[in-house]
Amino acid sequence: MILDERGEWFYFLISTYHADPAEQGVSIARMRYEDRDAPRGKVFKWREGKWESPGIGGRVTPIFPAAVDWHRADADAFWGPSVHYNTHLERYAILMNRTRDKDWTQEGVYISFNPDIADPTRWTRRRSPRRRPLVPAGHRHRCGRARDGQARRPDRPPLPARPLGARDRVSAAREDAPGR
Repeated sequence: MILDERGEWFYFLISTYHADPAEQGVSIARMRYEDRDAPRGKVFKWREGKWESPGIGGRVTPIFPAAVDWHRADADAFWGPSVHYNTHLERYAILMNRTRDKDWTQEGVYISFNPDIADPTRWTRRRSPRRRPLVPAGHRHRCGRARDGQARRPDRPPLPARPLGARDRVSAAREDAPGR
């Protein structure tokens, strides 16, 4: 979930596993910020070019549809979207997992960008910088004072995205240790 830059709408990026393969993949819904204290009936999903499908029980048009039905052994779909706004790029960015079978075996992590989250047709083609899972540059305390859901360019050049290694896991465990 992310609040748009104008502070008017919350956007929810969701994985959809509907029985109908046409509704499987990564989808999007939204709700007005002013409705946050009483949200029932005020969330709407993106469906066929409009924000009119009810959040509960409504149908969706995935922004990243499944290539192969989730219920098949050879499933091929994106899932688990995580969104943020990158102030340096002036774009929203989604990181997504991609499965290669019905057991959710990860094929890779993909990224897509959009300058206007209110227009789901503007997401860029998904791309994977590498075939292995990646850790985004600046993943540990290197994002400056950016708020949750937002990343910005640090004062120094960003570290390149790379696979998480054993040394990183040890460092991350030390940083999370009590008393630190």
